[in-house]
Amino acid sequence: MKIKHLKLRAILFVFLPAFIFITGCDKDDDNGPDNEQELITSIILTFAPTGGGAPIVASAKDLDGDGGNPSVI
Repeated sequence: MKIKHLKLRAILFVFLPAFIFITGCDKDDDNGPDNEQELITSIILTFAPTGGGAPIVASAKDLDGDGGNPSVI
């Protein structure tokens, strides 16, 4: 009777958690991009002086993205 109890205890405390741990992992089968980023084509920077006065504005546009025509600054 004790041997049967020890076998059951070994299954519950050793093999069952190991089985759950091994089968609980998710497989990463998708071949798509992991973190697709958006393409930023225009930016406007505004710098305000701390002592007051007119702000300085700088902008850049690259409407066709990478390659192609050069940026307009």
